[in-house]
Amino acid sequence: MKRITDVPNTSKEMQKIYDKFWDVSGDFRTLLPRIDDFLQKYPNYTEALVLKARSLMGIGRNSEALKCLKMAKRVDKWRLIGRFDEAEIYLEKKKNEESIKAYVEAVKAYAVELKNGMDSYQLCCNSESKDKLKELTQQALADFFAQDEENKPFEKLLDSFMKMKDEFHDY
Repeated sequence: MKRITDVPNTSKEMQKIYDKFWDVSGDFRTLLPRIDDFLQKYPNYTEALVLKARSLMGIGRNSEALKCLKMAKRVDKWRLIGRFDEAEIYLEKKKNEESIKAYVEAVKAYAVELKNGMDSYQLCCNSESKDKLKELTQQALADFFAQDEENKPFEKLLDSFMKMKDEFHDY
């Protein structure tokens, strides 16, 4: 078995690419060769494929971007990143039916992941806490979608959960 230090820190390498993007004032044409170099080393790195797709979208090369997104999905069908980009590309290509299907699939994928994650977490909690956790989480999500303030509903949720933290466990 390899030690963790033997595994390349691809997240750190990706962060360098993102940093370079902002250093060059968001110039996608300058960014693309760096992404391609990264993909030469790690051809199945989903985030890099999606970043390449977004860069291609930024310069109007939507057909190529769509190929990158499809490759990313094929490599890692469980990743959610890039799902809405596919819908956007189809919309820009005036393929409304494909756009709508991709958009609904993206919403569904995130919703299923969210529900499964919430359900899994709540399995670890005692029955008295489960209902309260579910209620507070659903309220935070409703507040999030009803407001333009991204963090406030989740700050409130965190504060509420922290106050209840000693009540969660069954044991």
